Amino acid sequence: LSSLPLTPIKARALGEVAKVLPPASVHKQLKNFLKPVLSTLTTSEDEEVLGAAEVAAEAVISCVEEAALYDLTSVFVREFDDPKACLGSAKVIQIFCRCTKLDFQEHVDQLMSSVISVFADAEGDCLQECWNALNTVAKTIPKERQASHVTALKDAIRAAREHEKRKRHGGELLVAGFCTPPKALSAVLPIYLSGLLTAKSSEVREKAAEGLGELIEVTSLPSLKPALAQVTGPLIRILGDRYPWQVKLAILSSIQVLLSKAGLFLKPFVPQLQTTFLKSLNDASAEVREKAAANLGQLAQLTLRIDQLVKDLLNTSRSCAP
Repeated sequence: LSSLPLTPIKARALGEVAKVLPPASVHKQLKNFLKPVLSTLTTSEDEEVLGAAEVAAEAVISCVEEAALYDLTSVFVREFDDPKACLGSAKVIQIFCRCTKLDFQEHVDQLMSSVISVFADAEGDCLQECWNALNTVAKTIPKERQASHVTALKDAIRAAREHEKRKRHGGELLVAGFCTPPKALSAVLPIYLSGLLTAKSSEVREKAAEGLGELIEVTSLPSLKPALAQVTGPLIRILGDRYPWQVKLAILSSIQVLLSKAGLFLKPFVPQLQTTFLKSLNDASAEVREKAAANLGQLAQLTLRIDQLVKDLLNTSRSCAP
């Protein structure tokens, strides 16, 4: 049954066999059940075969109990070692997230990291399905637990960025998975924003701010534009609160990247940004003051009211005078 090519009859039979076997037997043979399904979903263009393979995948997944979750996710993850052969796994991860009743949250970081690992190499339908898989996994995370995934997400995006960097010879450094799909940032932004706005730890807030900057760097302007308000507002709001200088510096650095990338599209935020930067010039940290001054220099290119900016700077300098 598990031999290739997988026909609709064989795919349906695989699913039926999985249903009648004891879960322990399915667990022992997970790879034999899923490998032909994953391969078929990657390579086949026959709609009937693809439909039967998806039904078979759902049948097998529905037989998996909590004791075999690690083995199941390991089968998915290994497929992402080859960006050209991971289409089937990306599809089945979506099926898994939709149909399982098991709590697989401890495996979310591994699933997201594996999917993001191919964002610099996958193309076409494969890239879209990988993004869909990331989006589907991320949506299963309860809001109160989103901040706990900041570090793993940041590490995965940084690794994808470094991989893309090694491939390139000049030009803008962009990761395709955060540029191609519509609203490409919507899969991961809630995690970073939750870390920035709700994390109890200043270290997590700092990492979330840094992660946002790194994400913006590898995102194309067309993909960034729909998320500008969603990103800029929280960064401004948090910068006005009392947090350690490391958090403020990370936020100012991310805003600097945002200004460089989005430029004129940030004009609606100029008054708020100007006020925020001016306040940061009074910060006790020299690093924060220097970054705020640099950001003001960039912001000056977006405003026609230079005279007002000069007046505000003079007022700020007087208030800082001993």
